[in-house]
Amino acid sequence: MDSDGSCLMRKRKPLFFLQSSWHGAAGLGSNRLRRPTLQVRRGLKTCELFRRRLSIVSCEENVADDESEPSSGRRLPALPDNLPNKLTVLRVAMVPAIILIMILPYFHLQRTLSTLLFALAALTDYLDGLIARITNQYTPFGAFLDPVADKLMVCTVLILLASQIGDLIGLPAALIVGREIFVSALREFMASRGRRDSVAVGVWGKFKTAMQMLALLILLAYGPGSSLFKLGILLLYISTLLTISSAVVYIRAALPELSSTKA
Repeated sequence: MDSDGSCLMRKRKPLFFLQSSWHGAAGLGSNRLRRPTLQVRRGLKTCELFRRRLSIVSCEENVADDESEPSSGRRLPALPDNLPNKLTVLRVAMVPAIILIMILPYFHLQRTLSTLLFALAALTDYLDGLIARITNQYTPFGAFLDPVADKLMVCTVLILLASQIGDLIGLPAALIVGREIFVSALREFMASRGRRDSVAVGVWGKFKTAMQMLALLILLAYGPGSSLFKLGILLLYISTLLTISSAVVYIRAALPELSSTKA
């Protein structure tokens, strides 16, 4: 009995030992399983936060790109599309054509073509102002480009004629071009002081421009030695005097601002 009982106890003791060891291992295994689960959750939270930050940064970059670059659907503001502005733009486009004709080697219709183009440009100068007054189509674009077109046309033809004819036209050409540069700078200065209206284009300015265009038209149509060529030279010198006198008027109007000590 004792021997059998002792044998039975020896057989049962390993069972208790195995059960307790199994429960211990199971508990240890559950703890080991819980730790990776928490780590995975923390990793998922970190990935989610990182993903949100990336989405915020990408949205900010898209907004910055939209603000810096115009989108394909966004259109730039169109310039005023009316007949006076079209005539002014046409006059500007004629300037390169006149230059090309006058600098080419001499051909039979060179004088005729340059004269016709200049006459057409002078006609558009008259028509755009007339149509703008009749239809009341005044625009800032037209007010800016119209005097620029006149100066481009007059100064370009003056320089080209001075290079072809010589000193007889060189002196008035230098005076007229220098005056235009000076008055343009003066108007810009007065605009910065809020007094642009005091140096706006007046009647004398328009009259001298018309005189310049008439003189240049005659000089283009008739070469040296012609009586009409001499008339063109006379009109050019008269327009030069008008140009200088109008500049003096502008200087007198701007003198209070030029002599002011205020910054």
